[in-house]
Amino acid sequence: MNSQPRISNWHLLAAVIAAATILFCSRFWLQDFPNVKPVAAICLFAGLGFRDWRWAMGVPLVGMLASDLFFGFAEPLLVVAIYGSLMLNVMLGRWCLGCWNEQRFAVRFGVATLAVLLASLQFFFLTNLAVWGFTPWYPKTATGLWHCFVNALPFFRLSLIGDALFAWCPLVVWAVGLALANKIEQNPSAAKAKA
Repeated sequence: MNSQPRISNWHLLAAVIAAATILFCSRFWLQDFPNVKPVAAICLFAGLGFRDWRWAMGVPLVGMLASDLFFGFAEPLLVVAIYGSLMLNVMLGRWCLGCWNEQRFAVRFGVATLAVLLASLQFFFLTNLAVWGFTPWYPKTATGLWHCFVNALPFFRLSLIGDALFAWCPLVVWAVGLALANKIEQNPSAAKAKA
């Protein structure tokens, strides 16, 4: 069984529309919970699912742009840091693709967990480093950098919750489904006997 996920070309437009719609709607539905958003999940799944790098990078970017055009952009240099961090998450999703063909559930589970944790951590560090470096909100000292990161910890906690809900849980469910499909394919007579 070829367990490598693939998205056919006729799904591309649907994926772009879905990404933009999900990101747009999540800003309404989850506005009381800042950073509990499906952004990292869309980036990871784009990297995992699209064969073509242009689509893997383009789907999350178009979704974010559509959402930001309506709700407004952050400071220009912060936007560069945010979008750059999201593109790193697409690359993490692509890295998952290489490990996702491993047939063992434990490997897929570990890859999903590591990818989601790395996505959350790199977004936290890169965007807060940009906040410290590109805005007047914190002094450009080690103490200012420390305060920037400490003040961002509650948002990081919310990001971890969002990334777990929208990225980690679906990846684990997917891994379970692939493991069950592999088991059925390896022993189809046992599956028919149970049915």
